Amino acid sequence: MTSNLAALAPTIQSISPHKVPLGWEGIVKIHGSGFDRGSIVKFNDATPEVIDQSAELLAVEIHPDLTANRGRHKVVVHTTEGGMTNEVEFIIS
Repeated sequence: MTSNLAALAPTIQSISPHKVPLGWEGIVKIHGSGFDRGSIVKFNDATPEVIDQSAELLAVEIHPDLTANRGRHKVVVHTTEGGMTNEVEFIIS
């Protein structure tokens, strides 16, 4: 028997772009499901501003200070209901 909670858990399916150059700034779109009004996006420990949202899409504004370090960075979404998505990688090259 599967849990109804698992079926309702927020999920990230993809992010676009998923790889950017050092010092990049722009909009990152997070595609998934189960997002709610007030969901926040965490890029490692930073919380960029959500500029557009729906239950399946969050768009965040990324400034150069968030892309100042090369490497693989984790992205997760936290909902107002206490849910947390799976982690996805955001690569800064």
